[in-house]
Amino acid sequence: MKRNYIGVAVGLLSTCFLFGCGQTTEEDTVVMLEQEQEEVTYKLGEVQKKDIVQTQKVKCTYKQMKDQEVSFSLGGKRVEKVYVRKGDTVKKGQLLAQLSGGNLDSRIEQLEYSIARNKLLLEYADVNEANDISERWVQEIYNGWPGAEESVKSIQKNYRYQKEDLQDAIDLDETELAKLKAEKNASSVYAQMDGVVYSIKDGLEGSTSKKDEVVMTVIDSTECIFVAESPELVSRFQEGVTVSMNLTGKNTGTYELMPYKMETWGEEQYFSIFSGPDNEGMEVGTYGYIDLVTDSKTNVLAVSNKAIYKAGDEYYVYVVGENNMREVQWIQIGLAGNDDTEVVEGLQEGDKVILK
Repeated sequence: MKRNYIGVAVGLLSTCFLFGCGQTTEEDTVVMLEQEQEEVTYKLGEVQKKDIVQTQKVKCTYKQMKDQEVSFSLGGKRVEKVYVRKGDTVKKGQLLAQLSGGNLDSRIEQLEYSIARNKLLLEYADVNEANDISERWVQEIYNGWPGAEESVKSIQKNYRYQKEDLQDAIDLDETELAKLKAEKNASSVYAQMDGVVYSIKDGLEGSTSKKDEVVMTVIDSTECIFVAESPELVSRFQEGVTVSMNLTGKNTGTYELMPYKMETWGEEQYFSIFSGPDNEGMEVGTYGYIDLVTDSKTNVLAVSNKAIYKAGDEYYVYVVGENNMREVQWIQIGLAGNDDTEVVEGLQEGDKVILK
């Protein structure tokens, strides 16, 4: 502890008391006070030769490769039934939800019956026509009934009209059936893949449909990967070379990720899990960060980042000068790493700098 002694004169005003013709004066006194002042101490760092590593954090989010956004193609109808809940496993072709269709199913059933019946009658008409023509020729040949040729023409004409009527009825019914089935299909939504129901609109059942509004999402949970969105860093990754990613939360730990289908990379970059803690139960939306090495140097003169200041485009550090006062030392820097920065000029190995 450094001590400074300062003389402080404490003046006491002279007090004059007049008693008749006499006068009394009280002398001033001087008191020496001791003032203590703490010596300033600094936390110092040494300029050393070091390896410098520069990294950049790349956010990666766990996503599914395939998904289905479910929506109705008809608006203004009541959502009659929702057959699944969030988290349910579904199979491709499974009915997910349906709009109110009135007697749609009954009308479709009637049309299908009518079409099947008329097609059967059409087949019978061909058989019956052949039988009637054959019978008429038998009557002329064996029974002597003349005019078979004209009769056959008449039979053919009648059956032609009959078959045309049946075909017209079939065509009309099939047109109507296609229309009703399209309406039913538009009123029902089905899973287009095996997967899991990831989300459902709140209060969907009983609500009124809005055309093309996404009301449900089905994801293919069998193929999930981590996705980054850093196209400017694509060149930093190499096919077949893993990178480390840190996760916190439910799946805490360090994972090794392998670049996935790099030929498809664009705005998004894909990574599969190569190794790491058990990732069972990892939820879609989980994210972590890759510490990607963007540059490095070995055995260069370096100073801690905790010592460096910047003024405009210039850099400086503080060193301890005379009388324990800090002084500015201007420096030129090279590669700025995560913890240390390369010093090109202004400091020498072994110099001490003040840390922040």
